[in-house]
Amino acid sequence: MRLQLKAYYRVTVTDSRGRVIRRTRWRLSRSFVANYLRSINCITRFSNVSGVIDTGGTSRTLETNQTRKLEMDAVVGVSAFGPVVGTGSTPVAITNTALAAQVVHGSGAGQLQYQAASFSDVAVGATDATYVITRVFINGSGASITINEVGLYFQHNGPGAVVAYFLGVRDLVPGGQLVPPGGAATLAYQMMVSV
Repeated sequence: MRLQLKAYYRVTVTDSRGRVIRRTRWRLSRSFVANYLRSINCITRFSNVSGVIDTGGTSRTLETNQTRKLEMDAVVGVSAFGPVVGTGSTPVAITNTALAAQVVHGSGAGQLQYQAASFSDVAVGATDATYVITRVFINGSGASITINEVGLYFQHNGPGAVVAYFLGVRDLVPGGQLVPPGGAATLAYQMMVSV
């Protein structure tokens, strides 16, 4: 047997009354990107990693002696990190550094209201261990928004405690998920290690 790190994702859409109108099955994420591994490399070898491109396109250094490392526990109204959604459909590449077209927090045209990210405890089974990261996105824009891509942005501070955000996982949602006005989408990522 070999140790495997995997992730699965699911998008659930509800209408303005909270009724589920669409739910994808759990889909295998095939899209951990290079920056995810760079962050783990920085943490586990306790050595800075430079030349890492953040979600804004700036080259950064991941620093080991900072308090924020691979952090995804974003609060209400923060779309800079944590589970994120977008409308882009560009194919995923290992070198991706951001969603193709992230939907940001707000209630204006093309925006969704980002709720706090939540995390389950780790559940350990006979051959695997899992936990789930979940976030709700409310559509207060007055028009439908189609989610075509999902992902996980993480915060990892650099020299001088400079806050920077990085893409760790990006997936395309086959066929997209239409979120109606007044409705909401819930994105869940299940992280798993198995032997």
